[in-house]
Amino acid sequence: MTLKPEIKLFSYTNNPLDVIALAIDVWHEKDFDEKQYTADKLVEKFRWLLKQPHQTPFEYVNTVWIIKNVSRAFQQQLTRHRVGFSYSIQSLRIVDAGNFADEGRFTLPESVIYKQTYYNYMKSIQDKYKTMIVTGEKIEDARGILPLNIHSPITMSCSYRSLLGLLKQRLCVAAQEEWKLIAEGIRQELMKVHPVFAEPIDCLCNRFKNGKGFCKTLHYEVNREGIINKKGGD
Repeated sequence: MTLKPEIKLFSYTNNPLDVIALAIDVWHEKDFDEKQYTADKLVEKFRWLLKQPHQTPFEYVNTVWIIKNVSRAFQQQLTRHRVGFSYSIQSLRIVDAGNFADEGRFTLPESVIYKQTYYNYMKSIQDKYKTMIVTGEKIEDARGILPLNIHSPITMSCSYRSLLGLLKQRLCVAAQEEWKLIAEGIRQELMKVHPVFAEPIDCLCNRFKNGKGFCKTLHYEVNREGIINKKGGD
């Protein structure tokens, strides 16, 4: 059995709804002064901002995440998002990754047909990796044979606005399983801050939300209820 992704919101800006409201008020008031809003009013202002083309106040909320049990393949996609993000990834040049297969520290996609064979390949790579180290090879050299789906932890720092932008790009109906699991983990963690922060996170592309849409690249059709049909294509 392989380990499932673990997502933790390590830290975030204090009083994030108040901070967002503060930034919104600066826009609109001639003689700006700090205000105390009710909880309902803060949520109302947040939802108003979601509908606006300019969402700078979301940048006032900073977040730090710990993401465990995710593949290096996922991390390669994640770290392509550079503007507004900072990352720290476990170095397999230094950390011994021995026993990764025995401990289930690799991603085995549900779409894989022959799962036992997949595991056997992982076990074989693990054993060859350990043999290299035992026979004197450096960890930094032995890591070259490790599979792309091996797990390692990663930390990420970003603003709430950057986070929404990342998920908007990555949460397609045809997104890989890891993205969907991690997005759900992010959503659950944001619920702990305030449920309203989780509202914009949706696993359907925005272009499908207001009726029927069609993805020409992947040949998917999605209706209002979120039903997905694979269409014929080239």
